[in-house]
Amino acid sequence: MSNVHGSRSRENFALYLVAGVPLTLFVMCLLLRRQRKEAQRRFFAWVYSKYYAEHNAAILAPLKRELFADMSQIVSADPVLRERGAIRIVEIGVGTGTNLAYYPPGSKVISVEPNPYFENIFRENRCAFPNVEIERFVLGKAEDMSSIPSDSVDCVVSTLVLCSVEHMGFAIREVKRILVRGGSFYYVEHIGYKEGSWSHRLQQLVQPLWSLLSDGCQLTRDVPSYVEFIGFREMFEKVYYPPEMPFVVRPTLVGKAIK
Repeated sequence: MSNVHGSRSRENFALYLVAGVPLTLFVMCLLLRRQRKEAQRRFFAWVYSKYYAEHNAAILAPLKRELFADMSQIVSADPVLRERGAIRIVEIGVGTGTNLAYYPPGSKVISVEPNPYFENIFRENRCAFPNVEIERFVLGKAEDMSSIPSDSVDCVVSTLVLCSVEHMGFAIREVKRILVRGGSFYYVEHIGYKEGSWSHRLQQLVQPLWSLLSDGCQLTRDVPSYVEFIGFREMFEKVYYPPEMPFVVRPTLVGKAIK
């Protein structure tokens, strides 16, 4: 009898080794990966808001002023907003809210932000911009803005965001979906140097560490090709190289696409 029990114990132990240990390790890896991702998000929100937000805002201010200048001329597709001379804006990856300073007075803004650790920072900073009304804050990804109806917003804004979305094509397709016909997509994004150049190879070399420290930011994304592929009616783009920006993120694409 003892031999039978011993045999069963050995069988159970062998079964645990074959199935239980790998399953346990798999679950542990998932939990650790989730914890690591949350730690990355928290770290990035803290570092960016404390050390980089104002710096980047100052460097990009001239480019943004020029890009957003014609926003005040937009006539809203919403009759109520049109009567008030206001427009509806969706900003994806709103972060700390520095772009609010450029929006026309009375604008209604829907803020979309995937990083939950930016929300409190944004809510604190929004008080400094009484020129706009925050219609709502959406905690979610640009790839899925299903809470925003199709053909419902006058313009969409993205600055230094498309580098870190998981699926850029899906995100830009969503941008096009929510825009009214004739609506504008404004974007300021860092992009890769010319493929094959030593600068591009340097970006590829530092990519793993950069992504780890910057919440998944990709250095060499081809934003123009994606915007063109999604199929906007018109596109206006120009690349700048602000000397104050770190070398690996210096190529800066400034663009506007019209649905």
